[in-house]
Amino acid sequence: MMAEAGVVGHLTAVILIVCFLIYIVGLVISARKHPTEETKEEVLPLWKCLLLIAAGLVLVVIGGKAVVYGAGV
Repeated sequence: MMAEAGVVGHLTAVILIVCFLIYIVGLVISARKHPTEETKEEVLPLWKCLLLIAAGLVLVVIGGKAVVYGAGV
């Protein structure tokens, strides 16, 4: 069975997701084995957290629209 150009099949998608999860688990294990001083958590005020979340959501929407526009051109 031939797949259409630019289309990812179910099997390929599952393989990619499994590889991604293995990579993420490996990163987490590595980070826990070798902690650095840079991993100290900084406590941010609530207003700054909410501002950063709102800015991230706005940028995701703008980026999504740019991707859709770019795909149509």
